[in-house]
Amino acid sequence: MQPSNDYLFDSPEDFNNEEEILNKIKSAKEYVEDSLTYLYIDFIEETVLMCADSGYNEDGLKLSNAVLEVLPFSAEFWQYKGIFCNNLFNFEEAYICFNKAISFNPNDIETLLNKAIAEENLDLFGEAITTLRTAQVIEPYNEEIYFNLGSLYAKMEQFEEAINYFNRAFELDEEYTEALFEIAFAYEHLEKFDEALKIYERLDVLEIDNYNTSYNKGILFIRLEEYEKAIECFKRSVEVFENFSNGWFNLGVCYAKLANFKAAEKSFRKVVEIDPYDETGYFSLAQSVEDLGRITEAIKYYDKTIELDITYAEAYYNKGHIYFMQEKYYKALTEFKKAIHFENELIEAHVEKGDVEYKLGRFKDAAVSFASAIHNGDTSYETWYKLGIISSVFGENSKAINFFDETLLRNPDFAKAYYEKAKVLFKNQAPQEALENLKIALKYSPEFRNDIDRDFKGLKSLDLYKQFFDKK
Repeated sequence: MQPSNDYLFDSPEDFNNEEEILNKIKSAKEYVEDSLTYLYIDFIEETVLMCADSGYNEDGLKLSNAVLEVLPFSAEFWQYKGIFCNNLFNFEEAYICFNKAISFNPNDIETLLNKAIAEENLDLFGEAITTLRTAQVIEPYNEEIYFNLGSLYAKMEQFEEAINYFNRAFELDEEYTEALFEIAFAYEHLEKFDEALKIYERLDVLEIDNYNTSYNKGILFIRLEEYEKAIECFKRSVEVFENFSNGWFNLGVCYAKLANFKAAEKSFRKVVEIDPYDETGYFSLAQSVEDLGRITEAIKYYDKTIELDITYAEAYYNKGHIYFMQEKYYKALTEFKKAIHFENELIEAHVEKGDVEYKLGRFKDAAVSFASAIHNGDTSYETWYKLGIISSVFGENSKAINFFDETLLRNPDFAKAYYEKAKVLFKNQAPQEALENLKIALKYSPEFRNDIDRDFKGLKSLDLYKQFFDKK
């Protein structure tokens, strides 16, 4: 549950005019400063409610404090103060305020509901449940209580229990479609996707023009990797709400998954048209343009991404990858370093940085980069293989053999690792073991036979070689 003032009754007036709001707050503060708080209590209370409705939380908090100085036993104003503290994310103070309010009016449902919000945000889940159950006894047919209980159990990942409460909330108020959304989300967490889809179908009937229903169905189809179905959902979503940025974004994601990069580009262009400060939109647009082969334009959009978010590590990495493919190694190296600076866990950046360093003859730097990739979770056999190659270049034969062994643990059919390991073993005066690995390498890649004279000087002339390859 998020901080909210939904449990207060509606503001007595419609304060859409900001100037009017500010004037009313100013007048209320003047009454307080002139020690006229008690005399104008109704006006100040009306202003406090207006502050809650309009998001003027700090002003509302100050006015509530002023009233409590003259009316310290007012359950109503302790509740208001608690609501403002909730909205300002000062949950500890809110908790104290709601307890004060309850001490003066134990059966006030709105106070109990808001107290549970503070408790939830303080991770006092047990207390929040107790508070809501107290409210449930007082008003057993209040759908908000059941909805909030469902939210609590969902947050505790007890989704079956959460579904029961959300269902109860919807039974009490069949226009309470938010409860159905939460049921669908709970089914998704339980990976009961068919049940979640049934809920979305019900929502389609109840809220024909609600773009969120189509959108959430689309997200579910993405999880199921059913991208064509997801596309239809996102199309419906943006038809209802044309400026729905998230709908266009995920539509682009689905087109990209299906390699329809032109359609993806169109969708992502719509995203940045709606929100020109959406760095992820520009990043995705850059990827689509890159996939279409328009490299210069892609770099321009990666630069725009970085302009909007200087810490966007993937944008640096993708730029580096382009430069690497263009054999602009020094430019690539600069971009990979920036990517790693902002996101050290970006494995691909470490690996390709190592590849660039290897190309530039910086073998020790390359070894450090590959080792960093492994330290950050790289499990690919190629990285271990590259470390083996570098170790063999420096004559660190034992290390090289260990790296090749690690490579083969991850890919037992990788011929190159057997071949390179055989070369190291042959140099290490272990011809029989070298021949065993060489034979396996030739089994997977017979073309290596053409390189034996070059890589194993004098091996073919040894009787051991003839005997070994004559074995059946």
